Amino acid sequence: MILIIGSEGSMGTRYKSILNWIGVEYICSDIGDYKEKFTQKVDSSSKIILCTPTDTHHKILQEIIPTGKTILCEKPISKSLFELSDILNLCDKYRCNFNMTFQYSELVKNTAELPSFYNYFRTGKDGLFWDCLQIIALAKASVDIKNTSPIWSCFINGQELYLSDMDEAYVSFIKKWINGDVIQDHNDLFKIHEKVERLSDGRN
Repeated sequence: MILIIGSEGSMGTRYKSILNWIGVEYICSDIGDYKEKFTQKVDSSSKIILCTPTDTHHKILQEIIPTGKTILCEKPISKSLFELSDILNLCDKYRCNFNMTFQYSELVKNTAELPSFYNYFRTGKDGLFWDCLQIIALAKASVDIKNTSPIWSCFINGQELYLSDMDEAYVSFIKKWINGDVIQDHNDLFKIHEKVERLSDGRN
């Protein structure tokens, strides 16, 4: 059984749709769940998807990592490198099978060092660079991040990505995660967030 924490938000709705599509059972929890109810839901699940607002991740992960459940966390894991370090250390301490959602990895197989580009002005609450975490992580050369146009346009290493590709990639990634086929290095996750923080602060 998969528990979706943050089930009533936009990302939670997406995960419910994906799990419905592939026929996987799940239960839901949202920020308003009181402690006893939340604990019961965590205990009755084997895997957890965390898709609450980023600034709530640290506190929730501190509660659920020690349970030893398999966890998938929406990106970014945290915009605070201090909190991120604490999260990853907890995962190592409790041998938690912990992953960040990284669906673009299902699409971009090309390792050519070509310029990458993203342009779309509707960014989320985390800000433009954090929204582009995956693009920045996958770009092998320079990456040009803009939010000046309503026309969604994305090239990663010279490969153009379309919105329909995004949906397919999410489904493919979630299937792999459920099957235990997603392997991510915690040091790499930290380095990705560190790079995005530098860019968001105007540093190279």
